[in-house]
Amino acid sequence: MDQEKQQYSKTSRLQPRDSDTEAVMTTELFVEGFAISARGSTTLSPLLKKINDVLGEVMCLIERLEADRQNAEEALHREKRRKTFLEKKVGSISLWKQQEHSSVVQKARESCTRDVAELKLKLKLEKGKLHQVQGKLSETEMSNRRLHEDINFAKKQISMAKENLDLQKNLINEINTAQAEADKVYSETQSDLLVVQKELKKMEEDANNEKISLDHALMVMKNQLSDRLEDLNQLKMLEEGVCGEIATAEKTVALAQEKCAAVTQHIPEMMELERTEKERIVHLKPEIENTVQKNKKLKEKIIALQEDIERSKLNGGAEVSCIEEQLHSKSNAAAALRRENLEYEEKVEHYKMQIFESEKAVAQMCTETKQMFQKIIDSDEQWGKAKEEVTRIVAQHSVIQAKLEQQEQLTFLEEQRARKEIEDLKKDLTGHITVLELLKGQCADIKEEMKRQKRSSELSRQKLQKDLEDALSATEALETKIEKIRKETEILEKIQLEHRNTLLDLKEEKERRRDHLKAAQDLHAATIKRYDDTQERISDLIRRSKEYQDASEQMEQIVESMPEIIAQLQSAFDAVDFQNKSAALIMSTLQSDINNCQRQTQRSMQTHTAHVRARKKQMEETKEALEIALKENKQLATEYKGLKKILMEAKQEAASALSNKNHEHRSFHYYTQLSLLQKRMHKALVKYFKQRNLYSQAELDRCQALSQETNQKIKTAQEELSEEIQLISAFLHSLTDDSTTSHDVGVNKQAGPDAAGSR
Repeated sequence: MDQEKQQYSKTSRLQPRDSDTEAVMTTELFVEGFAISARGSTTLSPLLKKINDVLGEVMCLIERLEADRQNAEEALHREKRRKTFLEKKVGSISLWKQQEHSSVVQKARESCTRDVAELKLKLKLEKGKLHQVQGKLSETEMSNRRLHEDINFAKKQISMAKENLDLQKNLINEINTAQAEADKVYSETQSDLLVVQKELKKMEEDANNEKISLDHALMVMKNQLSDRLEDLNQLKMLEEGVCGEIATAEKTVALAQEKCAAVTQHIPEMMELERTEKERIVHLKPEIENTVQKNKKLKEKIIALQEDIERSKLNGGAEVSCIEEQLHSKSNAAAALRRENLEYEEKVEHYKMQIFESEKAVAQMCTETKQMFQKIIDSDEQWGKAKEEVTRIVAQHSVIQAKLEQQEQLTFLEEQRARKEIEDLKKDLTGHITVLELLKGQCADIKEEMKRQKRSSELSRQKLQKDLEDALSATEALETKIEKIRKETEILEKIQLEHRNTLLDLKEEKERRRDHLKAAQDLHAATIKRYDDTQERISDLIRRSKEYQDASEQMEQIVESMPEIIAQLQSAFDAVDFQNKSAALIMSTLQSDINNCQRQTQRSMQTHTAHVRARKKQMEETKEALEIALKENKQLATEYKGLKKILMEAKQEAASALSNKNHEHRSFHYYTQLSLLQKRMHKALVKYFKQRNLYSQAELDRCQALSQETNQKIKTAQEELSEEIQLISAFLHSLTDDSTTSHDVGVNKQAGPDAAGSR
């Protein structure tokens, strides 16, 4: 039995050689001398992959079974060794018991028998495990056989799949050629489109460059305007500085008012001066009012002039652009008229040449007529014919002369029209020039008026300064008088101190003096009121004089800044005029370039549309051909699917037949194993009975009878299995013949789309 197991382990060998997953892999399985090899290429079909997976699982199972078998063999060897050891021990103990202790020997014998019974049970269990392992090995052998059959079937299918692949490759090559032709047509159309797009891009770039130049010119204008606004802001800052100076002047005026308050204490002496000053003020008021009105008028004129200048800027720019356009159009018209005049002059010269030739012909005709007259004398008939020819030639000459006169009249009328248009253009130009000269003259007049106003404001300022100097001199005189009064008051105080002692005696005089004092107090109160009134008037006059001074200073500043502003405006107007002219020329050139580009684009679009139509037709034809090919492929695919279903059904039937066959083969294998086990058990029992001296012929006969019965049953089962195997093989042979014929028909009919999956 050990030798059989060793032979079985030698025959069932597994030799796997694994490399990388993408490289070529070969797995060889040896089961009872039969080599099962599964070779996979880099592009494995799903069926081969499944076979490889099943082979891997089978190899794993075989490895496990081999390990279990080795473990079972090791356990058997251990138990045998233990059995031998125990038998030796039992023998020694039995001898010892027989020699010394019979009762003890019997007890030991009983314990040994128990141990032997337990060991027998263990042996039976181990034998059951061995039977299970052998059943598993038989199952693996059956699965290996199935795998052999599947591999053979797959090999047959691989050849058919290769033929299908070849057909599909041919179809794919045809489709690729058609697609390459379509790609060529598409590339040609795309190249034409790219050329047209490049031309359009060039045109757009030129237009963008021109736009950028115009934007640059506009930015220059905006920068000029910002510079002018900065100048205006600087002028405003100067006005703020002037306002600060005015505040300082007001402070000085406040100090002067304080001085005047000190002066007002001596009003009686100032009354006469007030009268004189009132008279002067009365004289100065109308002059000041006149200056104020003049200043207001000048301000209004300046504002109106500024508005007129702005309007003239706007209107002038628009008018200049319109005039330039009109000039351009009229110059074009004049050029066209000149061309027409040249053509008419050429025609006139041509007609003059014709007239000259006709005159020569007339002279020749005259000579010929003279000759004819001489001949007419000879023959009246010839003279009549010549007369008719002469009349005809004269009529032709008159007609030609009338046409020439008409052409001369037309040319004369056209020359008059051209002259009138040229004169109108000259008049328009002279009108615009006169308008510009008038504007310049108005600017010069405004400058002269500003100079006059400056002079008048300077004169009024000088007068006011003189009045102030007179007022200051009067105040100095009043101060001297006030000092004299102070001295007199001191003298009066001294006199009062001297006459205090005489007050008692002079009460009557005191009363009289009281009356005088009351009258003086009344007079003093009246003088105080008058002083207050005069002080208020003086403060009003000073305030008005300051206002007039401030206004005159502002007017001077405005007048000083006006010529610079006017010069800047004039330069800006000239620059804008020049820019408008250049812009008009640029726009005309742009318009001509745009028209040329539009013509080129129209031509290119016409050619492009023709090419596109032709290529669309080609694309439609190719699409129709591809649709027809796709329909044919779909039909072939449906046919292939039907055949595949038939093949799968045949496979299922074959698999069911194989399963039945395997089941019967297993039962046969089980019967053979049982017979072998019975034989082995019989041999073991014989050995056991020989060892124990308990051999009985009756039991042996009975065991032999049982073994014969089992042998007969096994023979009958073998015969039944052989018959069933023959039937199954015949059925499988018929199925394989039908499947091969159906596959041959399918290969001849179609190239299935599923063959790509079987690759």
